[in-house]
Amino acid sequence: MGGNCLKTSDACALAACRLQRIILTSASDWPEVFRAFDQFQIDGKKETAEKLFAEWQDRIVVACDLNNSARDKRDESSWIHRLILVRRDPQKHKQAFLDHLDIWFDCHREHPAFFEKQWRSLALLTDILPTASELKKRCPTFHERVLAPNRVEETLENSLRDAISFLGPEGERIDPMSIWHKHLHKLITNPGDNGSDYREQALWMKALLEVNRAAYETLVAAWRLTHRRKRNLWSEMVAVGLPFG
Repeated sequence: MGGNCLKTSDACALAACRLQRIILTSASDWPEVFRAFDQFQIDGKKETAEKLFAEWQDRIVVACDLNNSARDKRDESSWIHRLILVRRDPQKHKQAFLDHLDIWFDCHREHPAFFEKQWRSLALLTDILPTASELKKRCPTFHERVLAPNRVEETLENSLRDAISFLGPEGERIDPMSIWHKHLHKLITNPGDNGSDYREQALWMKALLEVNRAAYETLVAAWRLTHRRKRNLWSEMVAVGLPFG
């Protein structure tokens, strides 16, 4: 009897070590991690599995936290946190993820300050959606200047895309572009704040033109009044092919 208990204990400890090794060396590879958790469910204890899962989940949330809002604390409000649950059990967690995303999107649309705080996380989500490749073709400068710089490392990005696919057709209908259309102009810095190098402003203005021409024209009209003497600014805008006549 005692020998069997010892063997069971040893098997649990070995399973925990294997799982911890996978989490440590391959945390960004979600399919690999979930395979390890599945194996642990056979050899290990459920309470230990849930503790290790929560620790790994928090680690991924922090790795994806481009806004630095989840550093050193657990952030269960993150869409990343909820997407991990979808990847674990789509039937159980898919609708909760979609409901959370609806509320998160509404916060972006209705509260500019929220958007300005969270836009990097929104950029990451926008770039992993099934519609991202088509968006890149339609709005190449927006993709290059706004979305691409907010990517995570490749293995983690692939895991995020894979997890989104577990939403099925609902994932293909997620569309954050109304948020970008409404608020992208708020991210464009004032030309007077960056010396005499205006290439970055010109490229962001080109991204804005691709997403919301009316907002672009409004901003150009304002710049004509306040920055009309900045010849380098207008030269850069011409150089990147922007209309402002």
